[in-house]
Amino acid sequence: MHTSYRSLEGRHGDPGPGTVHDSSGSLEFMRECIRMIRAARPGIIIEMLMASALFSDQTAKELQGRAIEFTPSVPFGRFAELKQII
Repeated sequence: MHTSYRSLEGRHGDPGPGTVHDSSGSLEFMRECIRMIRAARPGIIIEMLMASALFSDQTAKELQGRAIEFTPSVPFGRFAELKQII
């Protein structure tokens, strides 16, 4: 079995002052990226690393529903219970 890993970086919005941690429109952006990837490579496994600004219950449910493997990068201060798990 041959496996391959290719990194694709996607950025949403203009990372100017005041927008660095703005997640508005990010879910729609992720949906469109997933749609384009799946159209180009049907059946491919998609893995996603997302910044803490994009992490929410809604985003997690959306990605799980689309069978996307994901890892949120979150600060322990915001999710102290994670520190105990890890």
